[in-house]
Amino acid sequence: MVIVIVAPLFYLCIYLLLKNEQLSMSAEISFSDEIEIEPFTGPIEVNVADQFSTNKVFEQRNDLIKWAQEVANGLGFILTIQKSDGLNSRPCPRVFLGYDRSGSYREKQASSTRMKKGIRRSSIKRCGCPFSLKAKKVNGLDQWKVEVVCGVHNHKGSSYLEGHSFAGKLNMEQKKILKDMSRVGIKPRDVLRTIKKKDSTNVTTIRTIYNARAAIRLEELGGKTPIQHLFKCRNDLGYVTFHRMEEKNKNLTDLFFSHPTSVKLSRAFPNVFLLDCTYKTNRFRLPLLSIVGVTSTDRTFFSAFAFLSSETEVSYTWALESFKSVLNPNSLPLVLVTDRELALINAIKTVFPTSKNLLCLWHISKNVLANCKKCFNEEEIFDKFMQDWNALAQSPTEADYNQALMSMTRDFSLYPKVLAYIMLTWLNPYKEFFVSAWTDQYFHIGNTSTSRVESAHAQLKRYLQVSTSNLTTAWQSFDNLINQQHTDIKSSFSVSRIKMPHVYNQIFYRELCGLVSIYALGKIEEQKELAESYQASNMVDAQKCKHVIRRSLGIPCAHELVIYVKEGRSLPLSMIHDHWKRLTLVDESSSKELFKDIAPEFEMIIARYIKSNQHQKVEIKQKLREIADPASIQMKEPVVPVKQRGRPKGSVKRLPKNSKSTKRDPSAFEYVEKIPIRKDKKCTRRMLGFSEIVSCLPVSLSNFIQHAIDVAGDGHCGFRAVAGLMGMGEEGWRKVRIDLAYELQKHREQYANLFGDLQRVCELTKILRCEEVHASPQFWMSMPDMGHLIASYYNVVLLHISKEQCLTFLPLWSQPPTIHKLIALGYIYKNHFVQLYMVENAPIPPIACNWTKYHDPIADNWAAPYASRIKFLTQVIEPETIISEMPKDEASPWLLEPWMDPKNGDTFKSDPDIYSLDADGALFDAALLSAVAAFSHLHIPAVSLNDDGRFVVVSEHGEGKQAKETVNKEKRKLALNCIAFSLTCLLYKKYILADPTTEEESIMETLVTVLLDSSNQLVSLYKPGGPVLAYTSAVKDYIALTRHRVKELQIILNEAICD
Repeated sequence: MVIVIVAPLFYLCIYLLLKNEQLSMSAEISFSDEIEIEPFTGPIEVNVADQFSTNKVFEQRNDLIKWAQEVANGLGFILTIQKSDGLNSRPCPRVFLGYDRSGSYREKQASSTRMKKGIRRSSIKRCGCPFSLKAKKVNGLDQWKVEVVCGVHNHKGSSYLEGHSFAGKLNMEQKKILKDMSRVGIKPRDVLRTIKKKDSTNVTTIRTIYNARAAIRLEELGGKTPIQHLFKCRNDLGYVTFHRMEEKNKNLTDLFFSHPTSVKLSRAFPNVFLLDCTYKTNRFRLPLLSIVGVTSTDRTFFSAFAFLSSETEVSYTWALESFKSVLNPNSLPLVLVTDRELALINAIKTVFPTSKNLLCLWHISKNVLANCKKCFNEEEIFDKFMQDWNALAQSPTEADYNQALMSMTRDFSLYPKVLAYIMLTWLNPYKEFFVSAWTDQYFHIGNTSTSRVESAHAQLKRYLQVSTSNLTTAWQSFDNLINQQHTDIKSSFSVSRIKMPHVYNQIFYRELCGLVSIYALGKIEEQKELAESYQASNMVDAQKCKHVIRRSLGIPCAHELVIYVKEGRSLPLSMIHDHWKRLTLVDESSSKELFKDIAPEFEMIIARYIKSNQHQKVEIKQKLREIADPASIQMKEPVVPVKQRGRPKGSVKRLPKNSKSTKRDPSAFEYVEKIPIRKDKKCTRRMLGFSEIVSCLPVSLSNFIQHAIDVAGDGHCGFRAVAGLMGMGEEGWRKVRIDLAYELQKHREQYANLFGDLQRVCELTKILRCEEVHASPQFWMSMPDMGHLIASYYNVVLLHISKEQCLTFLPLWSQPPTIHKLIALGYIYKNHFVQLYMVENAPIPPIACNWTKYHDPIADNWAAPYASRIKFLTQVIEPETIISEMPKDEASPWLLEPWMDPKNGDTFKSDPDIYSLDADGALFDAALLSAVAAFSHLHIPAVSLNDDGRFVVVSEHGEGKQAKETVNKEKRKLALNCIAFSLTCLLYKKYILADPTTEEESIMETLVTVLLDSSNQLVSLYKPGGPVLAYTSAVKDYIALTRHRVKELQIILNEAICD
């Protein structure tokens, strides 16, 4: 039933009647003439009428509302103002309070339309709660009373009020707290914690804080665009600002700004600045160029910032030109420290041509790590490389640098890629930018890396919090940090002026206290302690001082302080650089003449305006208006980059969907540092036992081998065995290669003489510089050549033992020590080296012949102790084992020496040298014929074994026969059982030409060489290329011609031998 009230009197009658009869009504009837009330007939859940029934009179309306809301909150309900009269609309204004879920839900438009952007996707669910209170003003008084219209709720109260938007609404005091704390960069969660600490009953959520912050920012804009608000705020605070924008779309592209106090600091401390870009500071993804300076108290300050559209030389040049305009033109920077950003380096050369650009040593070292670690297979070797690199970069003098570079090149000669990288990428083009020998010539006050600006960036991002801020929010964070920096700097200036640590309370610092920063005094104290140590040890040598401290730090070196320490005098203030004496923000030397009169500039503008056309005048007026009122600037925010589909190029993992982190992406070296060095794979073959190793060696020596150790068979077995024998462990094989390569290069000319030519030296060098994990056969250890290198570098006696050859190698260039060290290498299966340990005084093989011929006279005494042991071995060794080395002799075209056991008298080694006087014709045929003729005249000499274990030729006069019995009794001619002859033929069309000349070879189609022995049997047929011999008749013709030529050559050879 619906009751419509048409008159106040009628309503009063009905109300009194119901009250007298104690009837319970479901709803209180309103005083309003316009409200229709439907009685509540549903189930009653909670009746709270008694809690709100009171005769209390409230002085203010807000007091009444606050009381009612507190009571409701305690019951688990939320009260809101449903309707109210204006305070002056009637004599007794009214306010109706009801539950926040009262009323009924209204149907909305179709769901598909509601899903459109900008329309809420959820709302409070109304339940038709009838509870209602009426507050009214007492007639004639400024007081308020409350009445219960309906004290029934159709639902239970909430156990807690968190989540109810009205319950968590911030009051005016809390909004002020939020505004003040947000302005100084306090995080929302910390703001919420502060509010809850002040009011324990507060049920505000973090979402409410976010919404309130957004509302505050919108209020601060005051109808202006974010860019206009940004320029207005900066102008109000006195910032120096420069900008560039797109002329067509009016979008901001580049923005430079500097705090007024930062300008003063930059003018006061203009000597050193550090520049670096950082990222993830704004939602437009503009790189942020930070320019950082250093005060006399060693405090870092942000001199200027620049948001750049791109990291190009043009953008950097514009930013640096803007920075230059805020500096004193008479005091430009001395040193600028950057990364190796080529565009920035070029811009510095253009804008600051007189400044020295230093490169960050830390970043360079990390680049070396990232690019070189993959070339190493052992952690220890890589660590040694990085230590040597750091020592090279910190070389104090150019001579030290050259020595360190030479040592590094020698130690890591097996890593040519690494050496090529550091030389071509860093040392050759940039050594003067980061090596201490060159950088210490400039006043950098200890700043040789960009670590200071990197640290400032980390602090900046703690203030920034997120990477999705617009430029205004980002600037506000920067401003908070800058103000904090300036407070800290001013404090450090005051401390240096009015406080003095007790350590400086002495005569030496009397003229400096209060006038020089405490940080500079600490640096002087370090040099003073060094001077005292020099004085105590009488090591003062001013001539050797390079004045590095004075040039790079601007304070006296230790040798300059010795006289003051010795005589007990105070250090003059004049010996300290002005940088350390400045304890104020004001640049005393800055020129003020530039800013006294701007009338000429205005006259130029007026003249330009008069001469301009109508459109140009509009443009000039607009620019002047923007200068006068920055808030009127007609410019848009930068363009937000469009997100492309798919994974970003070069990324390892997909980026988070809405990442707000300001944390930078990991650098390449950080990925590399996490990757452990993959060690060489161990040999998977079965390791050989002692008995198996000994069975592969000469039987006569098996009883003299005490122990044998197998090594991994990866192509480096010979070097592994040497490393094990020298106590370096099997994994030291790389160092052995490096050591032997160094020995070879150190005595390059001597070894070229020993091996016969420089070509063999180059071949051995290539073998030793192998850095592959598994070496191919061409890079294996080669004997006997490397035996000389091993013995000479490590100063040991080396035994090489195998069934094929047994030799002893002695050091070539050193004097023997009192106690000799003897090591033994075993060579088995014709492809593998092992470690051998011989019994004491075991027999040893004869000494290599080339040692006798080429060793330095200082090494003469190496061979004497081993004569008897060599003689014993020659008596027991198997006949098939070679116990001599092939020698070299340039004095004769060929030389015959015993190669196997001379007791048989039939095995010698000949090394003929064949010289071509005229290369016209078939060179191979001539060379083969020359070798046959040479061996046909060869006579085997009589030889004997001397006391040193070497074979010597017994002269025809009988010298040496009495000392030693001859092994080969008499001189005899070499008998040639089978002689080979060759013939080279040329095929031209259908013709065959034997033994062609050079001119005839120039027109040939193909060449064939046939080799026959003295019995006319075919030995080989060689064809280097050309047309295919498709018919057998041509081959038969070749062989027939060769047989004919063999007969002729045999006749000629026999006649020559007979002669």
